[in-house]
Amino acid sequence: MPWYKESDPYRIWISEIILQQTRVEQGWNYYINFIDKFPDVKTLAQTSEDYLLKQWEGLGYYSRARNLHKAAKLIVKEMNGIFPSEYDSVISLPGVGPYTAAAIMSFAYQKRYPVVDGNVLRVISRVFGIQELVDKKEGSSQVQQISKTIIDKANPAEYNQVIMNFGALQCNRNPNCTNCGLNNICFAHNNDQVQVLPRKTAKQKKQIKYFHFIDFIDTKSQNRFIRKRVEKGIWQGLYAFPLIQKEDNKAMTISELTNYVESEFGSKNELELVATMKKIHLLTHIRIEAIFYKIVGKHGTKRNGTDYISTNTLSEFAFPKLLDIYLQKYL
Repeated sequence: MPWYKESDPYRIWISEIILQQTRVEQGWNYYINFIDKFPDVKTLAQTSEDYLLKQWEGLGYYSRARNLHKAAKLIVKEMNGIFPSEYDSVISLPGVGPYTAAAIMSFAYQKRYPVVDGNVLRVISRVFGIQELVDKKEGSSQVQQISKTIIDKANPAEYNQVIMNFGALQCNRNPNCTNCGLNNICFAHNNDQVQVLPRKTAKQKKQIKYFHFIDFIDTKSQNRFIRKRVEKGIWQGLYAFPLIQKEDNKAMTISELTNYVESEFGSKNELELVATMKKIHLLTHIRIEAIFYKIVGKHGTKRNGTDYISTNTLSEFAFPKLLDIYLQKYL
């Protein structure tokens, strides 16, 4: 992995943020591209949010990128562009929690801070038999306390790397306990609780949202209308086609689409519905059932709101992964 045995706190920070909610095989190339585009904290601080989000496009959880930007600006403004070396300063950065702060302190500065990711949490819970919910305060505190006690004093970074790898490769969701070197002291193995631990809160049922995207293409210029999502929530700071949120996923008729386009953009000419695409997109707590409508017609001069822009250079803008999937087929 390109960040393996990395000691630069900036690069460790970037890799840890990318790997939040992202598989290693997906984050690998994003990390390489990110470091190429933003080799240091000053370069990151000076870039525009639009350009940053474009480089992040496809990774999802875009608040991570926005927090990176905020933190970089803070480091440049208040810390003379030097990445902090004290835990309290590191954890005060936007988007940095206990796990990321501990990883930076351990891998960059060889400080004795245990890194507790999902893999470590699984190992500690099973070996020590933690019965509390580990995604709640009491269970999480027990894991943290045990981790602080057993972390190697001389080589904290090596210890952290080893226990994370052990959780990923050996003590995973379907472990081979027979060939595990810790089976004689493992509470879960000796009490038939390997598939019970760690205990977590039951997953919430996903909320369903029905999104209808209008991809309105001008006959002559091939321009499309897009707008930047400035409101808080999913996809903040990204671009999207005009969006109608409805109570169901029933496809809109050409008559409904014509009325919408006329009221929104003042286009009274006859429209042609070239294509539609249905796509289900799953986020952490939301299930999006989307329908895209590719429409061709003459753009009007009216705008229902001033935040729509007309462009045929979509490659310059950052779109959510859901829209990227559509554009790969209908660009």
